[in-house]
Amino acid sequence: MREQEPEPLAVLGHEMRNLIATFVGFTELLLTQEWPPEKQREYLETMRDEGVRVSQFLNELLDLQRLEAGASLPKPRPTNIAELLEFAADVAAHDPRHPVSLELQDHLPLALAEPDRIQQVLANLLSNARKYSPRGGPIRLSARAKRGVIEVCVEDSGVGLPPESIGRVFDKFYRVESLMHRNVRGTGLGLAICQQIVQAHRGRIWAESAGLGHGARFCFTLPAAPKVSARRTQSGVHARGRGVTSQIASDVGAVATSGGFNRALNLHRRHRH
Repeated sequence: MREQEPEPLAVLGHEMRNLIATFVGFTELLLTQEWPPEKQREYLETMRDEGVRVSQFLNELLDLQRLEAGASLPKPRPTNIAELLEFAADVAAHDPRHPVSLELQDHLPLALAEPDRIQQVLANLLSNARKYSPRGGPIRLSARAKRGVIEVCVEDSGVGLPPESIGRVFDKFYRVESLMHRNVRGTGLGLAICQQIVQAHRGRIWAESAGLGHGARFCFTLPAAPKVSARRTQSGVHARGRGVTSQIASDVGAVATSGGFNRALNLHRRHRH
């Protein structure tokens, strides 16, 4: 029998109690004793990190509730998915321990997608791939067209997933219980948000793994835009800040992107050049 999903309010209360206990405990330590500067800094950094973590949890919880209620529906439009993936891979290239290889099928169609939301999915999946590969290792980001959809996959060589977790990793607050996962912290909401975003785009998302210690592969699909295509001439590996030289051409005059992603992409291009 499947376990009952935890109540969001109960989980939030648990996180807030932990945050308050952390702040009160370290504040009392700082007020009641004289500590060397390096120790004071360590305590303050712990308080800051806990505050950031709980703030992220609250933002993700509110975002997920809006998605589940249908209050934050995406507005899909013909979008160059190759450009989104290249941007995501370049952003992830700051971590030399996890080089990202980018493999895009030639003549990849445009996708019907809201760029900001799909960028959020890619960022979550790439962050998970790094987080669950604590010893480092390559990450493979790929996209291909098949039967009217575009399939995007993020594959790592990390701790992997036990068979019983494959069908549950997209549940709210679910955390894999294993010795290999015990030191990895997270909100348990990132994959649930990914699922809501992909399903709102009329796509599907799933996880694959050969078991613990064998890495994991997360894939999702998006509908292909009708009668438009994008051509990519070169792909490569993103590591230690190296970008991929490429040319992206579209059969339409302009590929629609939303304001947030478009601004970030322009700033990123200016920074690289």
